Amino acid sequence: MAPGIPDVAEHALMKTKMNSYGKTWHVWDTERNNLPLGPAMLAWSFNRDGEAAPGLVEQRDRKMEVDTVKTRAARLDLQPLAHPQSGVDDLKGQFPRPTTDIPGVTGITGTAGTTSR
Repeated sequence: MAPGIPDVAEHALMKTKMNSYGKTWHVWDTERNNLPLGPAMLAWSFNRDGEAAPGLVEQRDRKMEVDTVKTRAARLDLQPLAHPQSGVDDLKGQFPRPTTDIPGVTGITGTAGTTSR
C-alpha cells in the first residue's frame, strides 16, 4: 500500500514493486521511537491470507484509510505480470491459524504453495 498518493500513481508504483520480495531491515521501531534506538529487525510481507494476526490487516486499513479488498480488485490487471519468487513459502505452515493462498503470489515453480530449492 502507498496511501496518500493518487490511485493512478499508486497503481504505477505497485507495478514496479510487485516482483520484489517484501523483505526490509528496520533499523529502529518507528512505532515506539523517533530516534534510531534498539536492535535492527528483519520484516517481511505476508504471503497468504491468515498469516497476519487476526484483525491486523483490518486495523491497518482503518488507520491508513485503505481497503484491502478494493485494492486487490483494482490491481487484478497486474496479476499476469507477477513472476514466481523464491522465499514465498519459507514460512508456510508456521502460523497456528489456517492460511489461504493469495492469487498471484506464487512460489518459484509458478504454482501457489510450492517453492523449489
